[in-house]
Amino acid sequence: MLIALNDSLERTSVRDSKPGENYYCQLCGKPVYPTTITDAYKAKRRRGSTLTPYIPVDKNMPCFAHKHKPCWKPFEKETAEHIAMKFFIANELHGLDPQLDYPIGNRITDIYLPDRKIAIECQSSQITEKNIREILWVHGLNKVSTSFIWGSRAFSRIEEVYEHRLTYFKMYSTVAEDTILSRMPLMDPVSGMVDTIKESQESHFNPRHHVYYHNRNLYWLHIFKKNRRLCLATRHPFQGSDVIISELNTDIGFISLFQKRRDHETTN
Repeated sequence: MLIALNDSLERTSVRDSKPGENYYCQLCGKPVYPTTITDAYKAKRRRGSTLTPYIPVDKNMPCFAHKHKPCWKPFEKETAEHIAMKFFIANELHGLDPQLDYPIGNRITDIYLPDRKIAIECQSSQITEKNIREILWVHGLNKVSTSFIWGSRAFSRIEEVYEHRLTYFKMYSTVAEDTILSRMPLMDPVSGMVDTIKESQESHFNPRHHVYYHNRNLYWLHIFKKNRRLCLATRHPFQGSDVIISELNTDIGFISLFQKRRDHETTN
């Protein structure tokens, strides 16, 4: 975890922690201490696949750890990639007053936007559809909507394609991603690829169903579905100072989507 309570019960970032001071878990109140976590993953490619492999990671990142058994499993399973992702996204969205590791119900959400009551889940590893539904359910009970930002490990099934003098991206969605992307309609079977890609590139202000983090950069994909699992997309730079957020009510819960802000619109 990145945030703990100090002796005055104030939320304190691990980067602001000081040697010799006491810190406590926000959920269970038991002692935690500042430490570092190290990941060293080798690049991995599926047999016969031409898609981008898992990126190699070799990082040391600060975090708090329980002195004894953690009260919540994700605390001690957090990876360096996930911690780096949270810090980067919170910094990118600094204008929205992001709160790292914020308690909501019986769980800790990665980033919380208090003014909008939006929880951002930074998903750097694989997750199941059941997990997504549970997250949306807990947040929904607390009147909070959820936005997912996918990391490079969870989002490894991407391939850049150059066709008809246009560049687009091909993505075979994971089961978890498809839980979100299945809310989108399939692309018009009558439209040709050139017209579809052009329309995607020109849809600057539409809500984006997929934002992803890769190598300390944020991107959003303007996605159009070809079939249930295959999605095609154009890629756009994500700038936190240039976004607004819309809410989508689905059968699995409230999902928040990022979209580019027009000049006359505000982030609120």
